[in-house]
Amino acid sequence: MASKVDTATVAIDWRLMVLAMQLRFFIRPLGFPKRIGRDEVVALRMSFNREPLEAIQAVRATGEPVYVDAPLPSAA
Repeated sequence: MASKVDTATVAIDWRLMVLAMQLRFFIRPLGFPKRIGRDEVVALRMSFNREPLEAIQAVRATGEPVYVDAPLPSAA
């Protein structure tokens, strides 16, 4: 959130969609689940605000950042 990100597009095992909803993410499926190897994967658009962040911090029992913005190495 400090990086002004509030939406992510992911491809995850469809069973994790339930966990994301329990953490209060706003979920929008982008299609039907597809079998990839042994997994059933679904593409999702996951939007969030402060509420999912607080739920994740409670589950992790820490207020430390979930994502650390590290500088990328230079290609030069």
